Amino acid sequence: GRRELENDLAMVYNNLGFALSDRGETDGAIEAYKNAREILDRLVAAGQSELENDLAEVCNNLGYALRTRGHLDGAIEAYEKAVDIWDRLVTAGRRELENNLAAVYNNLGGALTRRGEPDGAVEAFAKAQEIWERLVTAGRRELENDLATVYNNLGTALIDRGELGGAIE
Repeated sequence: GRRELENDLAMVYNNLGFALSDRGETDGAIEAYKNAREILDRLVAAGQSELENDLAEVCNNLGYALRTRGHLDGAIEAYEKAVDIWDRLVTAGRRELENNLAAVYNNLGGALTRRGEPDGAVEAFAKAQEIWERLVTAGRRELENDLATVYNNLGTALIDRGELGGAIE
């Protein structure tokens, strides 16, 4: 096989997963995302660190599809891998990925909420809120709706945790 085409194949699987998910074919999307992740995991482990952002994107997409099917453990694991990668890349100076990091924290919080873990959800939503607040304050007005959504999600998680005062605030 042509090893140099493996990354392209992984992205074809990712795009297929996205298209299948868009058509409501979640099980097919999950399989496509898993194939993409398997390839990218192998390539990144072999030293192709330039593919880490692609791997995080695939993990986020896989997490979303798994959460849609109610497979919360798998979704949370996939989101956590995306968080780990994007957090490391942002910390290393890839500031353009901050919105991705905030979005995956929001997704992780949603999955933790559905699994009945309000403490973890509050922590994840608070991290997304902090990032989006900073980005909106810096002029990224297109992210205001995302910030409003995470405020709502955080309030719900605080209520789930029994903190009505914090939720109202």
